[in-house]
Amino acid sequence: MNDISFAASGCEPSETSTSMRASVKGSLGRQVFTAIARLLCLASVLTTVLTFGARYFWVSELLANLRIQQVIAITVSLGLSLVLRQWRLSALTAVCLLIHLLTIVPQVAFNGTEGRDLDNPIRVMSMNVLTSNRSFESIANEIRQVDPDLIAVIEMSSELREYMERHFVDHFPYSVTHAEDFGNFGIGIFSKFPLSETDVFRLNEDIQSIEVRCNGRRIIATHPIPPMGDRLFRSRNEHLQLLAKRTQQSLTESPQIPVIVMGDFNLTPWSPHFLDFESTSGLRRAKQGVGLTPTWYARGASFPMGLVIDHMFVSGVLQIDEYHVGEDIGSDHRSVSMLIGTRPRSGGD
Repeated sequence: MNDISFAASGCEPSETSTSMRASVKGSLGRQVFTAIARLLCLASVLTTVLTFGARYFWVSELLANLRIQQVIAITVSLGLSLVLRQWRLSALTAVCLLIHLLTIVPQVAFNGTEGRDLDNPIRVMSMNVLTSNRSFESIANEIRQVDPDLIAVIEMSSELREYMERHFVDHFPYSVTHAEDFGNFGIGIFSKFPLSETDVFRLNEDIQSIEVRCNGRRIIATHPIPPMGDRLFRSRNEHLQLLAKRTQQSLTESPQIPVIVMGDFNLTPWSPHFLDFESTSGLRRAKQGVGLTPTWYARGASFPMGLVIDHMFVSGVLQIDEYHVGEDIGSDHRSVSMLIGTRPRSGGD
């Protein structure tokens, strides 16, 4: 009898201790996840607040260019806070998420197809090939697949220029080039159509841009310096300001001539300097659909790491069709191309 009582009484502490250990583990796990949620919330608030200085500080603008990545991280933070029923943390992360979405959505909102049956259409292409890239056959295949009427080649080396002149002399009989083997600022324009009023020009740095008149359009290819550091950040911004004023002057003096500006701009549409360029130049960003396909870093051509930094801008009389982001060509960028023309005139015009 005593043995049975002892055995029975010995079971109770064991079950109780097991229950207590499970409770402690559950409590400890919740505390760990709550701490993680708080850290994520703090990081979300700090990075979001820092983006408000994007117009003035290069680190702040870097964070602004990473808004998509921030949205992904903040969404994870918000989900964790909601699961843990941490309502204050949820509210804070939701506000951060809303701030980023208010900047992103206007630039990526679906805009459908701008125009079919274009008058005087031309297919243009911008391709940052990377100076050190020797995958010339991949570059050539991409060009043949897109079949542009005019292409701007960014980071063009003298070796690639010679390759283009050998293999595409019949396809692109007209060209204006400035090759560069040391650095990443070679540039060239190759065209099926005659080029006139050609100008290889510099803005604020010893970096060349090219302007041509082609098929009734004024076309500019450019590549501002990457804004890594305060001086380069200010230099890139000045480049864009001077280019915007040049474009605005061109539209003022010759409003009947449409303008296309394209290249690697080293900033995303969610930077305030991108919006400044649009408003000052009188141009708008060319895109179709949601306009969110990354062009850099090409080998991971999807978010969370890709950035949209290769762009085309067009003046108001132009309509866009068949906007396309290209394939991996061995560069850290992907090409962008579009079919573009003027708005068809109505029968009464």
